[in-house]
Amino acid sequence: MDNGGDHKRFIPLHSGGMNALAGDACFRKYVELCRERILPGRYRHYKIGVDGEPHYYTVYGVGPHTERKEVLVSYSPDYGEEKGRLCFRPAYMFIETVDHGGYKGPRFVRVW
Repeated sequence: MDNGGDHKRFIPLHSGGMNALAGDACFRKYVELCRERILPGRYRHYKIGVDGEPHYYTVYGVGPHTERKEVLVSYSPDYGEEKGRLCFRPAYMFIETVDHGGYKGPRFVRVW
């Protein structure tokens, strides 16, 4: 699945650009768009572990922070000592394109 710059639709509401539009209806639409784009399932992270194996994560869902008008992804690592630990990441970061160590592409890719 190629993000193709799609992450630009998902800027956090508390940052520049969308702040003036951050009413309840706009935020509900933003949450809906994030839920359509980030589905529950298994995702591969772009970084490879020290063992040479890719790191996989289970995404449980997407939801709003109750006070900050920010959409968060709920997920957990499927590897190592952190396996099963509940984590949260802003939706815009979850789907952003990274440029790191010769890799340029999506931070996470859905595998099922």
